[in-house]
Amino acid sequence: MMPRRGGLLERICREQWNVGVIRQRAADIVQNGITEPVHWLPSLRSWFGWADPGVYVVQDRVQVFVERLNWLTGRGQIWSGRLQDTHLVFDPWVTSPLHLSYPFPLRVHDSLYFTMETHEASALYIWEKTATSWIQHKILDRPAVDPTIWYDDHGWWLFCTFADDQPNRNLHLFFADRIEGTWVPHPKNPVKTDPGSSRPAGPLFRANGRLVRPGQDCTQTYGGALVLNAITELSRTGFRERPIRRLNPLHDYPDGLHTLCPAGEVTLIDGKRWVFHPLDLLRYPIAAVSKQYRRTMARAKFVFK
Repeated sequence: MMPRRGGLLERICREQWNVGVIRQRAADIVQNGITEPVHWLPSLRSWFGWADPGVYVVQDRVQVFVERLNWLTGRGQIWSGRLQDTHLVFDPWVTSPLHLSYPFPLRVHDSLYFTMETHEASALYIWEKTATSWIQHKILDRPAVDPTIWYDDHGWWLFCTFADDQPNRNLHLFFADRIEGTWVPHPKNPVKTDPGSSRPAGPLFRANGRLVRPGQDCTQTYGGALVLNAITELSRTGFRERPIRRLNPLHDYPDGLHTLCPAGEVTLIDGKRWVFHPLDLLRYPIAAVSKQYRRTMARAKFVFK
């Protein structure tokens, strides 16, 4: 029996997430589903896991960013590594007293930008890389979840949910002329209300002439499966999309699949399985106390390596 979100089994079991590499282009996955084997990263020690892969591709260089989650405290940090074939070795990249997740790097002309989920800071930031440091810009004063940025001929778009507004259900959309903002809320927010496909699940990408937005199916459990949505309208007055493929969890991690990230000739995903250890009985209260402490005591400080 799979634990449901907020249920008893979830309180005594643990979500064990891991990142996998598939030798298959994302566009082919849209067309045919996952048909190639998944090369999962070696499992970490019992209390740590990998999730939320994000990718920065420059020529033949594939830089991968992931969340490294401490299960005991419920706090994630951002680690980074170079993808070589299907092999990844990570080192710490962004640390903070707060929980960090969903790394999202992107390139704007000749500049590198980076954002990530920082909802415990009750704000969303974007960082711009300079020759010697990262410049921080605050772009929203709300606890954004899974912020996903896209650019087209009409400007910049930001998809996210909010920790204070049913994050697994209500999709919000913002637009801006410049990536640093000002970001304007879409007049139809929330532009989608559906626990089965609203919450972002990785970057937007084009496949076979369609703009595809991965979304999470959280109807039974957080990150239970992936739904690939084709966006049919994206404007400052309207938004529509329709599901075109569902990706269910895979054999080694049969209880969840909640990120799909194109990386050139390969695609990165993450998978979930539920595990139990007697010490997990202590994990839930420890994680809850740790989260409350971070909310009340920790400062919104971010250190890039």
